Amino acid sequence: MVSGDQLVGIISWSDILSLSFGQAFGTDERAVDAVLDHSVTLEQVMKKNPVTMPHDGYVRQAADILANSEFHSLPVVSGGKLVGMVTSTDLIKYLVDQF
Repeated sequence: MVSGDQLVGIISWSDILSLSFGQAFGTDERAVDAVLDHSVTLEQVMKKNPVTMPHDGYVRQAADILANSEFHSLPVVSGGKLVGMVTSTDLIKYLVDQF
């Protein structure tokens, strides 16, 4: 998420999945999801101050961060402004192209 042009948080697929818990309690998951759709804000779910990568960083740095973290997307910033994202999949594709 951005506020103006500043990165303020990030929401991952696992963050969204953690909210959808109706099945775990034997409840209609659609009913739980409908309640969540109107009661939980993005700001409540997002990870604030996410780990980021500078726009002039190196592939090795991104790989080290992602390999040693519990997330698979890394915001790329320049002056606090979001300029891109690098994912674990991006790094795997890069390695495949190298060989």
